[in-house]
Amino acid sequence: MVPSKSTQIIIHPSVVTTKPHYISLWNHNTGQLEFFVLSSNSNNGYKAFVLIGGFGRNNWTNPNKRYGNPASDKQYLRISINIIMHPTIPSADTLLYIYYFEGRISKDKEIVNENYLGTWEEDGFSFVFFTQPAEAIIDTLVAHNERLTLLDTYTMTYEQWQGGKLEPIQIGSFLISPPWFSPPAEEPSTTLTLDPGVVFGNGLHPTTRDCLQAIDIACGGQKVSTMLDLGTGTGILALAAAARGCRRILAVDCNFLATQTARRNCLLNDFGDRILAVQGQAEPFTAVASDLLVANIHYDIMKGIIASPGFLQQKFFILSGLLTSEAAKVEDSLAALPVHILKKWSRDHTWHTIFGITAAP
Repeated sequence: MVPSKSTQIIIHPSVVTTKPHYISLWNHNTGQLEFFVLSSNSNNGYKAFVLIGGFGRNNWTNPNKRYGNPASDKQYLRISINIIMHPTIPSADTLLYIYYFEGRISKDKEIVNENYLGTWEEDGFSFVFFTQPAEAIIDTLVAHNERLTLLDTYTMTYEQWQGGKLEPIQIGSFLISPPWFSPPAEEPSTTLTLDPGVVFGNGLHPTTRDCLQAIDIACGGQKVSTMLDLGTGTGILALAAAARGCRRILAVDCNFLATQTARRNCLLNDFGDRILAVQGQAEPFTAVASDLLVANIHYDIMKGIIASPGFLQQKFFILSGLLTSEAAKVEDSLAALPVHILKKWSRDHTWHTIFGITAAP
């Protein structure tokens, strides 16, 4: 047996159950997925086992079923996990204390605090979110990192940060509900519990709505059993596909906080055995063939996805997040490929979504 090691993670109490969970991380050193089997050990702790594995369109399997008993199998690395319960799931009127930095928070300066929500990093800047003032923590971060400069601080409600009122919304056949609402028991729609945290993808953006409708169409004929969700954000599109019967979904985002949020939402909806949320750049993951590729993502990344050899290995595709001029360029690129556009959406003549099929077997 490989020697044990210890680590520390933060989870929400809402995702703690006695049943096993399957979570994952992308290991950049090995270029492989590390599957974690997490199960309850006692009232205060958890035990977990790690294995290395991969998947393809037809052979991506539940790691526990594929590799046997993690308690005795030598392929597993036994690790000890210290769980820190994270009590804060923001509600609409929760006050956010946001610290805006130039620079990135060093990975060896991990913030462990019950009022810490996460850090959003992009283009060399960082937003650090708390539900209580955290000047002492921020001062310590700056003092230990000369490349980190505090530019500004903001205080606003969670609802203001999300840009609108957060309540259950109906999008096609889906009811998107924050965790602090309880849908009626007789609700006929497919309910998805979504804790957006401080990440993009709460269902309010036009492109998210169009992608949900496109997923409903794509999964309606039961021809989609595997999916790539590139730029997953909160994981909302992966959740929708899982709810429509898709059995294996790889949800990718380059932002670590988005990946954490997507994982949490997978567990909130009991889809931990269907969805793997991993951190990484989108384009390399097109090498994994799937029944459906969904990319609600920046155009600069989108054009690389379309040009990649793996794009034509995907059976269906949904391309979104496109402004009018960008959508026209994407259609020009698609016109040179053996693909067929099945449906297009246009919201306010501004945002565009394209649903199509390739010649992949």
